[in-house]
Amino acid sequence: MVWLQFIISAGLVLVAGTCLTKFADRLSDALGLGKVWIGVVLLGFVTSLPEAGSSLVSVIMLRAGDLAVGNMAGSNNFNLLLIVFLDFYYRKGAVTNAIPYNRAHGLSALFAVTLAGIVVLEICLARVMVLPEIFGMSVGSVILAGWYFYGMRRIYQDSVSAGGETDLSDNAGPYTLAGMYARIAVSAFCVVLGSAFLASAADVIAHMTGLGQTFVGSVFLAVATSLPELVVTVSALRLGQADLAIGNIFGSNMINMFLLAVCDLFFRGKALLQDVSTAHIFTLAVGFVMTFLVIAGLKQDHKRTVLMMGWDSWAILATYILGMLGLYLMT
Repeated sequence: MVWLQFIISAGLVLVAGTCLTKFADRLSDALGLGKVWIGVVLLGFVTSLPEAGSSLVSVIMLRAGDLAVGNMAGSNNFNLLLIVFLDFYYRKGAVTNAIPYNRAHGLSALFAVTLAGIVVLEICLARVMVLPEIFGMSVGSVILAGWYFYGMRRIYQDSVSAGGETDLSDNAGPYTLAGMYARIAVSAFCVVLGSAFLASAADVIAHMTGLGQTFVGSVFLAVATSLPELVVTVSALRLGQADLAIGNIFGSNMINMFLLAVCDLFFRGKALLQDVSTAHIFTLAVGFVMTFLVIAGLKQDHKRTVLMMGWDSWAILATYILGMLGLYLMT
């Protein structure tokens, strides 16, 4: 029964997340926002709502800190794995050969990695010293929040200086602005509702299988809550919006790390990042390697392919599989 709940909840998250992204994209077109900015900020935010809902439920209702952190760290790695899905879908050689490297991509990747680095640093330091708290939040969470907003400002400034795309035509279709706002709100509610049941099912699975919250959060829950990113990224590539696809990946990873600071606000007792398994450091380290491979692949043109996929995709896939295997052996 719990597996049926997990599957149905994942389906609800997928459908609602897809609708949410579709109307958010139409709204951004109608308002004339640039595609890079949409991918990194707007789509990154809306497609991270499943992770936000699941992790908040994990810390508020289940007091499962490892499930929440594992969900965020695992989702980041699965988001980077989307490059492999794009390459498999593209079937015209290495997909990253067809995606021009954009400075905003490198900047968003840099902030995604440094945000994850702050998380790793707090988990490590909490094992050897008592860290101060600021307004009920750990110092690491406060730095996370500040660095995230600074990163958003820098990416926005970079997009503006680079002359981001703007489309002021009426792309709202048959919907008014008010109608799109209403549909976005309904879709967001469904995403959060599905995420709540998803987190509950994942917690039961963790106890049933004996795999533990860290592994279940980093694999099962992370993959399920990353389904909207998968749909959005593939759809963006199909529409020829490469900036939107890559921006969504890195933007989601930035927001996932920021959401750990939000979860810390609701985590009772010890600070969230000071009360979780050190195994998350390994998961985040795998993400560092995968991010490097994605950027290296985007920067290199005319890559050789193996079975119609670029070497970077195979390297990303191998890193993810070995990382999850290593996490399984650790937990």
